[in-house]
Amino acid sequence: MCIPGTNFCVSLLGGSCTVSDYAKPAVPLALPPPISAVVNDIAGHRVDGDTPTRPALQGALQYLGQWATQHPERRPLLVLATDGEPSGCDKNDPQDVAAVAAQALAASRSIRTFVIGVGRSLNSLDLVAKAGGTEHAFLVDTGGDVAKEFADALDEIRGAASSCDFSIPSVSAAGEAIDPRKVNVSYTAKGSSTSTPVQQTFNGDPSNCDSAGGWYYDNPAAPTAIKLCDATCRSLNGSSIQVEFGCDTVVQPPR
Repeated sequence: MCIPGTNFCVSLLGGSCTVSDYAKPAVPLALPPPISAVVNDIAGHRVDGDTPTRPALQGALQYLGQWATQHPERRPLLVLATDGEPSGCDKNDPQDVAAVAAQALAASRSIRTFVIGVGRSLNSLDLVAKAGGTEHAFLVDTGGDVAKEFADALDEIRGAASSCDFSIPSVSAAGEAIDPRKVNVSYTAKGSSTSTPVQQTFNGDPSNCDSAGGWYYDNPAAPTAIKLCDATCRSLNGSSIQVEFGCDTVVQPPR
């Protein structure tokens, strides 16, 4: 409910409409994740009230954006899990929520938003998922095995999130040790036969990922995986990736 002529809005059925309330996690993000602390915190809350999706998403993205800035080696994403379509609060229509997701996707430190909805009338959540750079929302039917369907959705999201990471074999196809100074990445667009090179970020530093894209190692001193910058990952759209060994790595020039 909003009082006419003011900016004061509250949810009539519970749930804060204040963005900052969602920018302060009950359990801070950490790696490895503090699973027990998260489970215990969820168990200590009563789930009721309206569905203030827009302020909740906006606050969560604020926190995740700050965390991502402090961890440039990580590619952040957000999973929005909801038991209903947006309701309550001001500017909380599906289009408003989608606009928040789109803004996070377009930011210099891009964040994709995946959506999991529990229920049978959640069609508008596809709009949010697409705006957040993912194809569709994952809908969990309360008439089935909710726990299994929810876990399956998380597994699919995990797979989609890791599709721009590539493990480095211990030896090449010829049986030779991999020299990290002689690794290159290229991609071939869907329907094309032309390969396009992807340069390694300057100094192999993920903080040098920008709109030009690129790739970097998970650990430059002892690499086990190649990671694509967000801009490159988002631009693939069905392209195939080739990782080649044996030639000097093509590195971006200083900027």
